[in-house]
Amino acid sequence: MGANIYRAFVLLSVLSFVSCDLNLQEDEPCVTDGLNGTCVGIFRCPSASLSYLYADAGFSKEKFNYPGLPDICSYKNNEPVVCCTECDISDAERYRDTAIGPFATLTNAKGPVARTKCLDYFHRLPYPCRGQGNFEVKKIWKEDKKCHDYMIKVALVVGGRSAQRWEFPHMALLGYGGDEKSAQWLCGGTVISERFILTAAHCISTRALGNVSYAALGILKRTDPKELWNIHKIKRIIPHPEYNPPSKYHDIALLETEAEINFAKNLLPACLDTGKDNPRMAEASGWGRLGHMMGLADTLQVVNLQEFEETECATLFPPHRHLKHGYDHEKQMCYGNHREIIDTCEGDSGGPLQTNQFKCQYTVVGVTSFGKDCGVLGSPGMYTRVSHYLPWIEGIVWPEETKERRKQDDLWLDRWLKFRFANKYSPYVVIKSVSTKRSSSLAAERGKKMAAAKVFLFFLFNFLFCVNCQLGLDEGAPCITTGLRGVCVNVFKCNSAALTYLYGNAGFNLEQYKIPPLPEICSYKDNEPVVCCTDCDVGQEKYRNFTIGANGFMVPKKDSVAWEKCYEYFHKLPFGCRFPGYFTIDKTWLHHLKCHNHTFTPGGVGFAVGGRDAKRWEFPHVALLGYGEDVDSAQWLCGGSVISERFILTAAHCSSTRLLGSIQYAALGLLRRTDPKENWKIYKIKRIINHPEYKPPSKYHDIALLETENEIAFGQDLLPACLYTGGDPIRFADASGWGRLGHRQALADTLQVVNLEEFQRSECSTIYKPHRHLTNGYDHSKQMCYGSRIEVIDTCEGDSGGPLQYGSEGCYQTVIGVTSYGKDCGILGSAGMYTRVSYYVPWIEGIVWPEEVEKRKQKQNQWWDKWIQWN
Repeated sequence: MGANIYRAFVLLSVLSFVSCDLNLQEDEPCVTDGLNGTCVGIFRCPSASLSYLYADAGFSKEKFNYPGLPDICSYKNNEPVVCCTECDISDAERYRDTAIGPFATLTNAKGPVARTKCLDYFHRLPYPCRGQGNFEVKKIWKEDKKCHDYMIKVALVVGGRSAQRWEFPHMALLGYGGDEKSAQWLCGGTVISERFILTAAHCISTRALGNVSYAALGILKRTDPKELWNIHKIKRIIPHPEYNPPSKYHDIALLETEAEINFAKNLLPACLDTGKDNPRMAEASGWGRLGHMMGLADTLQVVNLQEFEETECATLFPPHRHLKHGYDHEKQMCYGNHREIIDTCEGDSGGPLQTNQFKCQYTVVGVTSFGKDCGVLGSPGMYTRVSHYLPWIEGIVWPEETKERRKQDDLWLDRWLKFRFANKYSPYVVIKSVSTKRSSSLAAERGKKMAAAKVFLFFLFNFLFCVNCQLGLDEGAPCITTGLRGVCVNVFKCNSAALTYLYGNAGFNLEQYKIPPLPEICSYKDNEPVVCCTDCDVGQEKYRNFTIGANGFMVPKKDSVAWEKCYEYFHKLPFGCRFPGYFTIDKTWLHHLKCHNHTFTPGGVGFAVGGRDAKRWEFPHVALLGYGEDVDSAQWLCGGSVISERFILTAAHCSSTRLLGSIQYAALGLLRRTDPKENWKIYKIKRIINHPEYKPPSKYHDIALLETENEIAFGQDLLPACLYTGGDPIRFADASGWGRLGHRQALADTLQVVNLEEFQRSECSTIYKPHRHLTNGYDHSKQMCYGSRIEVIDTCEGDSGGPLQYGSEGCYQTVIGVTSYGKDCGILGSAGMYTRVSYYVPWIEGIVWPEEVEKRKQKQNQWWDKWIQWN
């Protein structure tokens, strides 16, 4: 599949374009359609990122007016690097965290839970459902600048109209009375999730009929056959805790249904408005009275209403006994018509005031609350403002998602306090974040108090411990920190701050490792701190897509499946585990530029040169391999490395012996051969997979995988190793095994460790010249050689298959090589040969983590497909 798409991609590139700048790296110059551009990540090219987002949301390029994707230079982290000709090529990636709503509106993908759930509902509908409206993304050539400018427009459709079947699939008609057949259907409501309906608090009960008991969904007319009515029993009624009738304030409530609501084409949830701005025009819908003292409507009615200004609303709704303080713009809104007699009326209460550009889902901005006599020219109706009550709604309707979002918010405060105190105390003074657990009855008020308490703490600690904390400043604002001028930017646009954040979050003590403290925090945006940055290279997100490995090395987040799995294993350990790594982060003030230059020098953890006994649990991934059918009489010879719950990495020449046959067992979690057998964790080998190009007695491709019969249970004495995926050489590395202690000497009882030095390519080629088992001599791309020039230390017979690794004492090691072969062991200046793991990572991944690899391939193929579709 991938090969076919690639061929199609290349063919279309040749046929369709003057210049498809493939194989160009980021920030290299390129040419597209005869225009000069620069290769940048797709989200740094605004019009290209918009084209991608709209296409990915299902909006057809032919039907809607937006440009195609530019020529693709290459790929980086599974995202295209495109040839961009725009004037404002940006490091800000302004649309990186943007999603396209069902109505083509741009929305922050990291926004409130309600917005996230809205997008979730929209994208998992069981049938095709996309907008039919009007928007455009235009590119305009600026001759003076020799680059493109771009603009985006999204248009609203306004005007009164009648409801059609399925036009408002979120509408609910509420029934009162104990018996479904004789129920009275009065107020309206809005389906907002699989279990909840939004309505007005004054609709929850009537004097004569009691509480609301039923909700009829998916209907257009009251006279529709009852078999078309999708009736749900109401299980729980939740008015807002501050609603106190006959007062008109906080007139909002939630109804929980007894059974889950099944979405379909005629029954869909509405989105909830999360913004602060009022739409100029909005639609109200309901089955209320057709006019003052007239009968209830049979067919769902729709009126298009105009926003009234705050001053008009305050004049029309002055204080009175049911509205003590008059119109409250923060919690209410009023809509009507200045020129026509159109309005909501009795029976419309609880129904939605909504906006919609296209079909499918609507966005509810208000809940119909009350008004004066309906149908009076120039007199608007009053609506409860949904966005004000969003936290209360989210806490009830989506409690798990809301709790998770709060945890993230609390985590940021914890991190900030740790970073701030790290400058003054060691170890960290950990101040627990303020708990935000709420009772259902006091949810909104307690939420406000908790938020206020957290803000108070934040300002208090800044006041006590900061010289100049520029809180309340937006991104891009000038700031001052420790007497130096800076600019407020996202933490990842300030590279020294990004390093501090990454290492601090990975558990490295900032003071102990002399890591600069986090700069003063200006504010927060999208759950990330905006810091006062004095770096010279501010704006370049060098470390956005990196994480800190268990050993202090920086690794790309999306470098490979192998690294993703390593990171996953590391972070789900049931016990604390961190490394004391060696690295330096230095900030140097450049007087002529008036800014800081920062240098980052990563490193592994070194050991003293020379062999030694390993410590217990120091190498929890090392395996001792057993040969022979009976475990009690098995011969334990080669070594290996646990790399996942089912697989062990070893040398292909270890997979079998002439006398004892194939490997049968793997002993894990032990230090000595003489450890009591009850302490040995022995796993039966189910499958042996030699590299397909391994052809003994040749020494090339000497690598194999062993699959265990049962899943390996990780513990403090048994952990997987990471696989090295980088191309940079590791100067010093450790080899470990239970092999012979020297030429013709006995096998070691205790696991041995030797610290070896990398030999240069030219040295390896001299030591390992072509011969009958190495026809082409040393192959640097697939092999590596390590040894010592000053001491007689080396791996030896019995160490084969074991790891060459770097790391630190305890926890995780990273395997860079597999012990393959050598000359007589222990000869001064002679290096041993190791199979280079990074070369074989794709082969390993395809066997050990096939599902993750397939997902990655599918994602890559989707990019090819989209590129072909766009162009």
